[in-house]
Amino acid sequence: IQAYHVAIQFAPPDDRSAQRKILSIYSLLERWKECADFGRQWVEVKPDDSFRWLLVAPTLFLGSDQATYKTHCNDMLESFNGSMAPGDAINVCKACCLSPDVVELTRLPLAILVEALESERPDESFAAGGWNARALVALRSDRAEEAIEFVLKSEESSTSPSAHALNFAINALAKVELGRISGALADFGKGSQALAALQTRFNPLPSHEQLIAEIILREAKDSLDRLMPEGLPSFTQELPEMDPRDHLELLLQFEVWDKAAPIACQISENLPAGNWRSQWARS
Repeated sequence: IQAYHVAIQFAPPDDRSAQRKILSIYSLLERWKECADFGRQWVEVKPDDSFRWLLVAPTLFLGSDQATYKTHCNDMLESFNGSMAPGDAINVCKACCLSPDVVELTRLPLAILVEALESERPDESFAAGGWNARALVALRSDRAEEAIEFVLKSEESSTSPSAHALNFAINALAKVELGRISGALADFGKGSQALAALQTRFNPLPSHEQLIAEIILREAKDSLDRLMPEGLPSFTQELPEMDPRDHLELLLQFEVWDKAAPIACQISENLPAGNWRSQWARS
């Protein structure tokens, strides 16, 4: 962390790489207060950079500092009120929709985002992020069917593994709200598996999109827990086509150890003996 702090002093003003590393390291270590303090200071240096605001938002949320997160969102809305930039619209919508009832949804720059997505021919990265931002707004507006529709559009353009994880998370929560529990469990399993694949020894630092996916998946799990007070029922038996790895991740998330063990052994038997994933599954 200290090395990155030193690097900031010599980096160009618009270079975000060192600051993003510091936020990611603090997040990985769950040093939320330091993460929040650093993030707010970083935003104050260049308050017209909406991406900085977006990067800081999930760290404030995960730090259980909900009052500060809500203040951050309202300040962001005020700072970018009147901006016509589609990129700002994406960042504002994502940052302010990590939880329900944080801001007045009518204040979000949704019209700018909709116009950019439907009137222009955006590049793939913009389309993927734009459509899942729109899906998040729909989710918070109690329009779960629309959220699922927008996720499908995001998937058509998405090449980012973290975007896939976020899309699965949004789908899981939307299907919970629609009462489609089997489908929600399937998407929850896929989203959890996608996050686990990203958090490997080769890529240990979480991106902001991973943190947002984690937040939405936690909300989906809480909702599923309330619907299944006796624990994970036999819903997974209705999902015969579920990938065994997704099924395993789902069982682990709900701590169904007796059913997880045989599936883990099955996965390990289908991998080469020296494969590290085989060793992980068996352990």
